[in-house]
Amino acid sequence: MTKLERIQSNYTFENLYNVICDNGEKIAAEYMVENEIQKMSYHNFQNITEKLAGKLQKLLGVENLGKYVGIHLDNCPEWMCIFWGLLRAGFHPISLDFRASRENLLHLLKHSGAIAILTNETEIISPNVQQILKSTLLEDLDSAPSLQKEQWGIYFAICTSGTTDSSKVFVYHARALMSNIVCSWSTYENSRFLMLPDAKILAFLPLYHIFGLLAMGIFPMMYGLTLVYMKDRSPLTFVDTCKRHKITEIYAVPLLWNNLFAKLQNKIRQEPWWKRMIFRSLQGVSICIQFFAPEWGSKFVREHFFRSLHNQFLGVNLRSFFIWRCISITSNNSFFYQYWNFHGMWLWNDRGWNCVCRSQF
Repeated sequence: MTKLERIQSNYTFENLYNVICDNGEKIAAEYMVENEIQKMSYHNFQNITEKLAGKLQKLLGVENLGKYVGIHLDNCPEWMCIFWGLLRAGFHPISLDFRASRENLLHLLKHSGAIAILTNETEIISPNVQQILKSTLLEDLDSAPSLQKEQWGIYFAICTSGTTDSSKVFVYHARALMSNIVCSWSTYENSRFLMLPDAKILAFLPLYHIFGLLAMGIFPMMYGLTLVYMKDRSPLTFVDTCKRHKITEIYAVPLLWNNLFAKLQNKIRQEPWWKRMIFRSLQGVSICIQFFAPEWGSKFVREHFFRSLHNQFLGVNLRSFFIWRCISITSNNSFFYQYWNFHGMWLWNDRGWNCVCRSQF
């Protein structure tokens, strides 16, 4: 049975979790500890998730199964373990903006009816909600109890950013997520660039956001790919992580790419006129090669054109961007940066998963 057939056979989180865990010794996560690259396999991911599930049932109580629990954390290697641990334990995770104001956070906790919040905040957020520190949750996992009751969560909740209105909570059933996966499967199978077996995806977008959680979190893990976590969000760390971990795909909002390519264009303008002419000519040749010979032309351009530019920019391994609005696609495709544009993925403030993609994968 193929992976797609397995997913179609049972639209539950339990089934999707088993598909993810079957990736075995493939690397689920990479991150830095004391300037050394650490790795977490899918087998390790499953082991940590199972232990977290048992500990969460003990801390939160089996009488509260089926209730919502907030994840109030920035991206970290354990984020997805906590998310799946809550579902495995029979709770419903609600992802919360770790930078949200106290007022907005209290509003979301009350609106969702959350019984607890998992956080790094030591200050009491709400006296009516149980607050568990991430450090407390992760300590002594080897002695964590087994599950007291076998029950799976069937919902997860996402909060809107609240930039244009007060933040809202949107709840999705497991079947909604699984249906979305099945609908997008042809894009994955037909793509020459998207989520290839050697892909390493930078965990840059916040996982509390629908884009980050689905496109950057759940989807790659289902395919057995590697998520790479940064120790912080500074520009220096961003560039260093891309180069050291050999990042191949980055999911981000247009502002990031607009700023990066504006700096690149400014650098090009400072070159002598004859260098600028050669550069523009090479861009045109690159587009022509990729257009008329898409199968081998893209690989040829990636390996032989603008090699020094890639080295200076974000590393020679980067090949794909995910954004939801177009920027200067023709110019930047010439550098062999492939764009995946999802327009309307968050139709009307995250209220829909309606997406379209260019016809040529």
